Amino acid sequence: MVQLRPFQASAVAEIRNAFMAGYRRVLFVLPTGGGKTYTFVYIAERAAARGNRVWILVHRQELVQQASDSLHELGCRHSIIASGYRMDLHQRVQVVSIDSLARRLDSIPLELLSDILIVDEAHHGVAGKWAKVLAYLRRSLILGVTATPARLDGRGLREQFDILIEGPDAAWLTQEKFLANIRVFNPPGLDLSGIRRTDRGKGKQEAEGRMRTRQAMGDVVGHYRRTIEPVFMGTAIAFCHSVPHAEAVVEAFRAAGIAAAAIDGKTDKGIRKRLIADLGSGQLKVLANYDIISEGTDIPTVTGGIDLNPTESLARHLQKIGRVARPSDGKPFAVWNDHVGGTFNGDDRKHGLLTDSRE
Repeated sequence: MVQLRPFQASAVAEIRNAFMAGYRRVLFVLPTGGGKTYTFVYIAERAAARGNRVWILVHRQELVQQASDSLHELGCRHSIIASGYRMDLHQRVQVVSIDSLARRLDSIPLELLSDILIVDEAHHGVAGKWAKVLAYLRRSLILGVTATPARLDGRGLREQFDILIEGPDAAWLTQEKFLANIRVFNPPGLDLSGIRRTDRGKGKQEAEGRMRTRQAMGDVVGHYRRTIEPVFMGTAIAFCHSVPHAEAVVEAFRAAGIAAAAIDGKTDKGIRKRLIADLGSGQLKVLANYDIISEGTDIPTVTGGIDLNPTESLARHLQKIGRVARPSDGKPFAVWNDHVGGTFNGDDRKHGLLTDSRE
């Protein structure tokens, strides 16, 4: 049985009041690790109990499973619309993959569409297939949830949402021990100066080349040894710049006798699940990933993060740090090794710390 924390219960009341006041598209913001999933599955279960058809829209296989597991904890019957699952539209609650839904929209009878649509990681909602799906389901009440209501392209979320409801910020959640304290290290040695855009085109290729030098790889392993390995379970997620870069990082760690593996969006979902479980248990010490563990993945026992993927996106930066912010019994603090200047660039603050105040 899921028991909401007081601040989550307050959020549920605010969201309900917003809908009762006539808003049809509500955006709820809560930092990574604050319990967004428990909050919205509670809302889904309560709404379904009142006879509503509720869809929970997500975009990764891990998030499908995470929402489904949370619904099971509530004892809420549901079905899944995603590749590899049998579609049962007669269940009132559905956990829905955006990719599968975008392909199947026209085949679903209108009377079986959602009354309430919950959009996880709702900062995606204004673009591409997300905007297409939200437009198609315009008759639904929509609740968007995100930790990072900001986009690199600068588009505002008012295109899809009418009102913003904010939960407590990361500083308060850390102070109240709902999030772990994070010790940030900004190792010197990796020079990305002169690269204008490190996350696209020629700039991305040049940045990756500098990060794959022998010195850079040695620094990554050496700083892991000093700052992450001695703490708690000594496990780490490495955020890499490409699939070949992730594989090179794994080779460097294995050469040092450290159990490591790589995953990306094309890795078989069964292998992804097993490797994430191995990291959670400590059997695997370093999991190098490219563009797959930046949103939603919940591994509370992970000790540290190794940032090797520079980005101009504040949202992506905060999503990455949030992977290590979850507390766990026996975990004294988390460690963030920032090799690419995402928090601080020399003496200058770039995106800053997870706990910084932001509007």
